[in-house]
Amino acid sequence: MWMRRKCPHTEKFKFVVGCSILACFGPYTALQVAMCQAWEFIDEKVFGFVAAIKRWNASVAPSLTFCMKYKEDGFVPPILLWLGVVQPAWFFYEFWYAVNYGVVWYRIIFYNIVRIGPAYANFMYVYVLAHKEAHGSGSLFKKPYHYFLKYVFNHWVGLFHGVMPGNFTCAHVYNHHKYDNAAPDVVSTAFRPRNSFKNWVAYLYDWFSYATNATIVLAFIDDGNTKMVWQTILSSRKTFRKYFLCFFFVFLRNFIFFVFQVRFGIILSLRLPIPSSRLSRC
Repeated sequence: MWMRRKCPHTEKFKFVVGCSILACFGPYTALQVAMCQAWEFIDEKVFGFVAAIKRWNASVAPSLTFCMKYKEDGFVPPILLWLGVVQPAWFFYEFWYAVNYGVVWYRIIFYNIVRIGPAYANFMYVYVLAHKEAHGSGSLFKKPYHYFLKYVFNHWVGLFHGVMPGNFTCAHVYNHHKYDNAAPDVVSTAFRPRNSFKNWVAYLYDWFSYATNATIVLAFIDDGNTKMVWQTILSSRKTFRKYFLCFFFVFLRNFIFFVFQVRFGIILSLRLPIPSSRLSRC
């Protein structure tokens, strides 16, 4: 099989890639985990802010069930407002700030800690609701809300939390649940003993390849499932579109600024008198 799970050379390669992933992201992830856990501990002992938010959400949830498929999901709209409107607006503000004033690391860290939430609460809601949405035919909402909120957690909210569109809706539902840890399951953990740190590091390659939809496209090709191949590719395009738009915004802003600066500079040089002190130095 193309995954070559039992090939020792492939396993060595995966271990090396896993070490690289761990070296790049491990230190920041450790800091992030520590700060998110500390936030929960301090808030629980001192402020009680998170508990107050939960009580408020529970109080308004019954009045919001009118738009949900299931009455138990009345808690979702306030979470969607926070994760799908406020946080993306904050992201684009921070992006604008970095473009115009430079990267400020403490701002980035602060944004990311709040984005993840105390004890990873925000992050958890994104993944849980994206998972539930994928199993619910793409929507948690009734009609007519269903028409413009279909796949909102997978195709919009998830973009800001590392969920590749198509990862739950295609890979998770049509590969992982279909094969359930058997050989064709791309994220199967059945082929390595789980009591080995080295095996976990090698598995990082499998997980990142799956999380970026790279190996799942190959798996669907292997299955002969052309529909899922294209659906995964077209879904993944949404992530690249987001980063392209950010890049294009920077390029366009710099280009407009350059053109304005050049043209305005030419106009000034034509219309403004040159000081005599400058002429005397010529």
